[in-house]
Amino acid sequence: MMGVILAANATESLRRTRGCRARLQRHLSRHAADSANGVVYDALPHIGIKLPAILAAGTALAANEAPFISEILRAGVLGVERGQILAGQALGMTPRVLMSRIIAPQAIRVMIPAFGAEAVSALKNSSLASMIAVQELTLRSTQLASSTFDFFSIFFASGLIYLCLTGAIAVISARCRGVARSRS
Repeated sequence: MMGVILAANATESLRRTRGCRARLQRHLSRHAADSANGVVYDALPHIGIKLPAILAAGTALAANEAPFISEILRAGVLGVERGQILAGQALGMTPRVLMSRIIAPQAIRVMIPAFGAEAVSALKNSSLASMIAVQELTLRSTQLASSTFDFFSIFFASGLIYLCLTGAIAVISARCRGVARSRS
């Protein structure tokens, strides 16, 4: 949801202003994601907002992925040829009909591979939640390996689990691309 809001804001502000202001806005959105990870868990308790570790990790991961998703959405929508949009407007389509019948089908077809790559990136970044004591695969593997001293087999199994998860995301993404191609 945050990505959709950022994409709409970025798209609208790019239409209104070109140049320095738009570049500044893109720069701030990229670096705001980097600082969000430390702010959510470390800084918020200093002002009285205490989140459970899992909620802090989820919020930080969402804040980290939101700018990238918004850029994918923005690029997909702006990637539709201007002639297509003008043709729809010439036919008297309202902006809502234009978005649902002309812009969205073409944009979604272009965005699917990037969304798949972003889902894999989010899965890999979820291992960073172990830094704030969230019980996830990397932290549990480290704890188990430390107690049994069997690092190779435990981290090999952990790597296989991550490989299966990223493979499943890749298969889902490929099927979505196939469905999108067959409908066009």
